[in-house]
Amino acid sequence: MNSLYVGIGGAIGAVLRVMISAAIPFNGAFPFATLCVNLLGCFLLGLFLTSTTIIRNVHLKLALTTGVLGSFTTFSTFSYETLQLLQQGAFGYALIYISCSVMGGLICSAIGFSTARRLA
Repeated sequence: MNSLYVGIGGAIGAVLRVMISAAIPFNGAFPFATLCVNLLGCFLLGLFLTSTTIIRNVHLKLALTTGVLGSFTTFSTFSYETLQLLQQGAFGYALIYISCSVMGGLICSAIGFSTARRLA
């Protein structure tokens, strides 16, 4: 039964991801869409997994975290886009992208964690 919840959530997250990518296409200069979804996903994962009051239903929490956020965020696209920037010789953009993704992800996760703690 857990697989069904994850699958439904995954379908929702994948559709949301495609919608954001269509709204903010990667034109080869800087991958803003992937950075935005990954940072938002880090914040929400920190919030949802830390909170005991926002989402009490175990199946809903699994659908939202592993399902929606698991398919919404993407490490593979981050890696591919970074490689594209490096191949284009955009070393500065690649470094900024890597730094913003890693440090920003940790900061967003910490903010989500902290927000959940304050709401509890």
